Amino acid sequence: MELHASAALIMIAGATLSLQFDQLVTAIGFGISGLVFALALFARQFAIRATSFGLSVWMLAAPFVTPLLVASPQLVESVPLSWAHRIAIWRYTCARIMEQPWIGHGIDSGRMPTDMLAIRRLTTRGIPVHPHSASLQVWHDLGLVGALLAAMLLCTAAGALEAFRAGPLRRGRNCSGARHVRPDGQRGLERLAGVVAGDAAVDRGVDRRARR
Repeated sequence: MELHASAALIMIAGATLSLQFDQLVTAIGFGISGLVFALALFARQFAIRATSFGLSVWMLAAPFVTPLLVASPQLVESVPLSWAHRIAIWRYTCARIMEQPWIGHGIDSGRMPTDMLAIRRLTTRGIPVHPHSASLQVWHDLGLVGALLAAMLLCTAAGALEAFRAGPLRRGRNCSGARHVRPDGQRGLERLAGVVAGDAAVDRGVDRRARR
């Protein structure tokens, strides 16, 4: 009962934060995340593995599948204006990705293009700071190399979460390194992610030895 009550409070808090911006995209995102949250509440291991696998696959497939999903010329005219902007940006970003598919254009290079896109009598930069898609941004900045590393990190994160749930002893071992890392700023978060990934790798090695 306590777990369900905590889950309900988290969902209410999430809805309060997500729906106050009066954006349909935010509402849809909250709905999808709510379904995943509910699935994780009743089928944790499956939810963790399915989510990490699905995100990993999308990370690798995004620049190839996205153009197919938004290929219709009438699509930009039939969706809300904010969606039309994103569709145009995604198309432009995917085209830029194919110019440097292996190693990308460089970190934070989305700020560099000066091309302007015309969308319903309005104009916007080809990539206004970022392409409104984490997977496309990884591909654009770091290419296939970065996408592979990101997909591996997503899979490793699933292993880390499963290891965290495995028991008090393992949780204590996993937290032993993480408690010495202060996640202040992006670099601190990167260090913390490295510690979690390393602990997950150690856990897997221990499990394999135990099975032998």
